[in-house]
Amino acid sequence: MSKSLLRFTLGALDLSPVFAGTKASDAIEMTLKVAPALEGFGYSRYWLAEHHGPMVAHSSPELLVPVIAGLTKRMRVGTAGILLRLYSPFKVAKDFRLLHSVFPDRIDLGIARGTAREQELLLRDGVNSQVNFEQKVSDLVSFLRGTATADMDVRLQYHQHASGYHSRDRLLLCLLSCRTGG
Repeated sequence: MSKSLLRFTLGALDLSPVFAGTKASDAIEMTLKVAPALEGFGYSRYWLAEHHGPMVAHSSPELLVPVIAGLTKRMRVGTAGILLRLYSPFKVAKDFRLLHSVFPDRIDLGIARGTAREQELLLRDGVNSQVNFEQKVSDLVSFLRGTATADMDVRLQYHQHASGYHSRDRLLLCLLSCRTGG
């Protein structure tokens, strides 16, 4: 009998925590040092979380993704996860298609249902209406695949032209710990 070895890869999830006695800039500096170091130790993936609160140095992981990707050579870099209910699926697709064009086969897009009530109202200009998360996920997938419906077609054509992205390119999309109905 032959024994097969279990193969696995290592990845890291970074919240960029702000510890007592430190500033947000200290946490960001640590994130920018840790990612390349982990790549040197053989880690294959580095994800940045979106959390809104005083003990987290950032709430926009998509802004740190290209910085980390630029500081590393092989490691996949992504989000865990973009709180899609707070953003336009078109904008998220556009941003991540651009990142994928600049860093081919190295960008992961993790999305999540989560919420941050106060930020949600601010980001949506105080509009207090229900968000159809499932529809936002469907729209995001359509934009990423290049299969948007006719009413989305003009925006999609512009985006493909502007970003140089082609529907044959594939970006890893992960739906993180999601449940329906609430």
